[in-house]
Amino acid sequence: MKLVIKDTKIIATATDAYDGPEFFIQAPEGFDVNRLSDYSYINDVLIEKPETHRLEEKIFALWSAADRYTSNYISGVAVGILTIGVLQQLPKAMAVNNWSRSIWTEYYIRKSQVTINSVDNHDFSSFGPMPHTVPELQKEIGL
Repeated sequence: MKLVIKDTKIIATATDAYDGPEFFIQAPEGFDVNRLSDYSYINDVLIEKPETHRLEEKIFALWSAADRYTSNYISGVAVGILTIGVLQQLPKAMAVNNWSRSIWTEYYIRKSQVTINSVDNHDFSSFGPMPHTVPELQKEIGL
């Protein structure tokens, strides 16, 4: 098997008969095709990332998914509006706060279960959309 390389990444595998046009190298003995992203090609050497680095990448990907999910509904100035409503204990703001807190609680649960071999679950859609819109929050606090 051959490994097709672009920059420092393996972008594909190929049969032993492959001879270009992309840059390629021979796969080393015991190479695991299910872990392509665990390797980098630097200075003509195929390097396997240490487990700690791979764990950090998995945790960052999980955090990014949770952040992306909540930020699709509320971000920027709207977070300040939400904060004002929460400080005043207003019902819609509290519902949105609880929604967000539930997502982040789930993130920490999933984070505690991340291992090198764990299956990644970056889907937070089971929490549904934010329970109230930003205009509803603005109206609730009197803006």
